[in-house]
Amino acid sequence: MNRRQRGEQREAMQVGRRIQAERQVQGVSRRALARQCGVGPTVLRTIELGLGNPTLRQLVAIARALRVDLWMLFQPGTPWLWPVPPGSLGLERQRQHDAIGRVRGLLEAANEPVYGVS
Repeated sequence: MNRRQRGEQREAMQVGRRIQAERQVQGVSRRALARQCGVGPTVLRTIELGLGNPTLRQLVAIARALRVDLWMLFQPGTPWLWPVPPGSLGLERQRQHDAIGRVRGLLEAANEPVYGVS
């Protein structure tokens, strides 16, 4: 395996871990997310493990089902910025989301650009 292939494999594993982490934070089972995305649970598992080669269509479907922007699956350490219904996240995650919303509101009020927000 050459350097480029190792880099691609590492990126696939990181994307898979981000998908799995967000799915778990939201309390969604693998089977339920797979159903929402129109893929089998085995396919989703291979994506989460970084072993699969997901299509762009599959990644878009996963991002939509998780209510995150597609680019966030590729960006390490990115807070999720999509609005979510109250009570749908864990308490700590809800606090983080609320704090992001307040900062976003301050930036918008100051007429500063808010990047990464759909």
